[in-house]
Amino acid sequence: MKRALLLAGVLIALSNLASAHIWRVNNDPSKSADFTLINDAIAAAAPGDTIHIEPSATAYPNFLLNKRLVILGNGYFLGGGNLQADKDSSVSNGMVVDSSSATANGSGSFIAGMTFNSMSFLHNVHDVTLTRCHIIGQVNITAFDRPTTGIIITKNFIGSFIVSAFLTAQVTATIENNIFSNATGTSGASINLDANVTGLFRNNTVNFIQGMTLNNFYIANNVFITTTMAAITGGNNIIRNNSFAAPTVTNVTDGADGNHTNVDMSTLFTGSTSAGYGDSRFQTAGPGVLRGTGETIGGITPDRGAYNTVATTDSYRTSGIPPIPAIYRLTVPISVDPSATTMDIILSTRSNN
Repeated sequence: MKRALLLAGVLIALSNLASAHIWRVNNDPSKSADFTLINDAIAAAAPGDTIHIEPSATAYPNFLLNKRLVILGNGYFLGGGNLQADKDSSVSNGMVVDSSSATANGSGSFIAGMTFNSMSFLHNVHDVTLTRCHIIGQVNITAFDRPTTGIIITKNFIGSFIVSAFLTAQVTATIENNIFSNATGTSGASINLDANVTGLFRNNTVNFIQGMTLNNFYIANNVFITTTMAAITGGNNIIRNNSFAAPTVTNVTDGADGNHTNVDMSTLFTGSTSAGYGDSRFQTAGPGVLRGTGETIGGITPDRGAYNTVATTDSYRTSGIPPIPAIYRLTVPISVDPSATTMDIILSTRSNN
């Protein structure tokens, strides 16, 4: 009986995988994609489908994600190294993940590898994962009137504010392994979530110059790089094993609960946090006070900050390439003898898990 039930479960899972469709979007009409607009692909897709937003030198318009879909882009900061064969990013002016009705519900979606000028979680949407994306502008959590869980913001490069508004019920969010910074230098933004947002703020690298407001959050293993990020305001937070450049930090005591203030950050990273470009500059240099000094999780004591050399699966991923196989180099002959019946092509691939 157990074997029959197991076999039935496997067959159902395989059936679901077989029925899911992969759609291609490319705003270059010369490419043979399924659609040129993301909204058109969403309209055609069935829940559970995957939409590949192909890289382009031209940004895609705003789109509304109102179905349970997988959205995949090409990654970002791709100019250096052998990361992707196509160095352009998949950029959209903005995305809204909405759950305004039973027939317009983006809950359960997975978004990776995209670049957004801004994005919003709207109308009680839940169980949405935003990962390996570059958000240049704000991340908004807006208009929730029912208790909601499963907002996961992980392994992203975020350049501006995370804010909440018009919330009358509790929203539970997980914010972990992100880098908060401008692409170049530092950012003047901050993280401000009202008392209706609660959850986990863990293993982030914060290169913002303003303080942070969180309530009912577990705040651990983070690195706050600037000396002006000198306050964590809000109530009922648990704050442990964080490193701050600021000499004093509101609601934090140096040496208590593994927290340290007045940390000299100048030698702790592989690149310049104040003037450098991109994300790889925030890798922790070792050995150093950030390596293996976080709060132990599941028997593993991780690094502090977004990158993790102790457990690489629990780490920010450079350039946000989504967790699917990718061709990062393609070599073809400049010319081929007309009489030849074969042509040698070299493909270099990686898994990006």
